[in-house]
Amino acid sequence: MSPYETFTAEWSTSIEEARKTKSTGLMLSGTVDLSALATLKGLKGLSLSNCVQPLDEVLHVVSGLRLEYLGLRSPKLKKLPEGLRELKTVEQLDLDGAFATLSDDELTLLKAMPALVGLTLKKSLKTVPPALAQLTRLRALDLSFNRLSELPELSALEHLEQLSLGGNPLHAFPEWVFALEELRHFSFGAQRKSPAPPPVPSGLGRLSKLERAWLDGVASLPDEVGALAALKELRIAGVQELPASIGRLKNLEVLQVGRLGPKVTLRSMPEEVAQLSSLKELTVWGTFKKFPALGGLTALHELRICGSLKVLPSFEKLTSLKTLGVMELGVSALPEFAGLPSLTALYASGNALTELPESIGTLTSLEVLEVARNKLKALPASLAGCTRLTQLAVDKPVTLPPALLKAEKQGRLSVSR
Repeated sequence: MSPYETFTAEWSTSIEEARKTKSTGLMLSGTVDLSALATLKGLKGLSLSNCVQPLDEVLHVVSGLRLEYLGLRSPKLKKLPEGLRELKTVEQLDLDGAFATLSDDELTLLKAMPALVGLTLKKSLKTVPPALAQLTRLRALDLSFNRLSELPELSALEHLEQLSLGGNPLHAFPEWVFALEELRHFSFGAQRKSPAPPPVPSGLGRLSKLERAWLDGVASLPDEVGALAALKELRIAGVQELPASIGRLKNLEVLQVGRLGPKVTLRSMPEEVAQLSSLKELTVWGTFKKFPALGGLTALHELRICGSLKVLPSFEKLTSLKTLGVMELGVSALPEFAGLPSLTALYASGNALTELPESIGTLTSLEVLEVARNKLKALPASLAGCTRLTQLAVDKPVTLPPALLKAEKQGRLSVSR
């Protein structure tokens, strides 16, 4: 089991069901039948919510099981239970309670868990004690969605492969992160109500093993982002431009660029984005004067452009494209669609379209077409070529060609007007 992946199991919601189906995961809330719980020798994961019994009693019972995952969730959970020191096999500990901070004694409990490599602390933390850096066995640490405005130096956690810091009111980007050379998955996000999102400082290029980065609420990326050769997924919000070096990310498969409020949005896309030959998913939200040519993205499966754009780029060479979203942009025309044999869904509602190109009929794999909230008066007869079309969204006055009227009457086409 990877330390930076969610624990997966066949989950049951009752002890009886777990026994009957031999489930490896059990989610319980309220009162727990401790004697019955002790019999589930094959159990690997246990999630307890709002447990009625004292947690030390429950943990004493499950210490006889070989649990790999333990989740404790309750707004009444204000300190760690002593029984944690009995759990010798738990690798992932997920705590969701009312912790404002952790005491030295509580950190001693965590250090006493010899198998612990993944720790989640969510919801209520206001401060993180520097002593957390003593948990040097950790490979995954999730501190997301707390109330942290600053963080101590945690670079001693040199084995971390995942670090999640999103959803906190952090004032600055923690530069000690760049010393975590084993880091593969990293998320950071100043809360969206923060008045001034911080920039990502120089040093990012040191994370040579980084595969996934979620940066929600940062003002800019350094040029050295192009040095992240292992990066496969980049999700970012708050930037107004991307560095040209992004074109060097030859292994990048997912690129999402979102907005931060109504005003902070991407203003331009670098031409170098067309060099991302491994890219499978591209979603961008911005206010664009023009958009670069995308012909080099032959592996692209999903493309969504949101915000504002007057003229769409050509899609003709995107032969692997399955989903295209160009909604609410204000465009008055769609480009030609020849050469898109794999396209199954086209979302173009909320624009200023007066007609659809005749070449739309060449989309022989098309199943979903949404063109409502435009200025269309009729749909082209060439849509008869879209023989797999099953869902159509269009304004009520728009005239359908005979082939689509027939398909709707026969129940082969669902039309939303």
